[in-house]
Amino acid sequence: MIDPRTLRSSALNAFDPAHAVGDFDRDEPFEIERTVITNDDVADLAGVPFAADSCVFAGCDLSVTDVIGVRNSLFVNCKLRGTRFGRFVRNVVFDGCQLAECSFRMMALETVTFEACQLVGSDFYESSLTQIVFPGSSIEGVGFDRCVLTDVDLTGASDLRIGDSETSVRACPALSGLVSFTVVIPTNLAGHFEPRPVWSRHVWLGSVASC
Repeated sequence: MIDPRTLRSSALNAFDPAHAVGDFDRDEPFEIERTVITNDDVADLAGVPFAADSCVFAGCDLSVTDVIGVRNSLFVNCKLRGTRFGRFVRNVVFDGCQLAECSFRMMALETVTFEACQLVGSDFYESSLTQIVFPGSSIEGVGFDRCVLTDVDLTGASDLRIGDSETSVRACPALSGLVSFTVVIPTNLAGHFEPRPVWSRHVWLGSVASC
């Protein structure tokens, strides 16, 4: 497995907008491989769902974009607001990125680093997360309902939504450094929910096992 950070010094292709425009099958993403994408290239990807392998995204505004699978790639100083990720994110580094209200729903994330990032209001509903770390990142209002978390380091995170009884936490020793999270509990039969902040050094919520 390559370290995505080494792609900075690799001989990658320049983005060719001719391949991104014109007719394409919306049921299958446009595939980008071994390419450097800058913010000047992003306009050519507008409205085009894409997948990436061994790419570097440098200073891109990828807000409200569909990223349908990304592996072995590096995002540096990117803005991702309302970005929709799909299928999988594998062996990826987000470095100095802003991720607000991003969707990581019902997918697989494996060996992902969010380094010095800001994650606000993003949603990982019903996803599988394995070997995920957030060094130096700010995490707030992020949802992990019905997720399976394995070896996930959430040290210093706050206001997390881990309230679903089907959420499973496995082999996450660094969760002992969790500052706070929000439990969402139904308060009446009408289906209304009340967020309750819980302060704890260990997690135990129904099937959410203590680490």
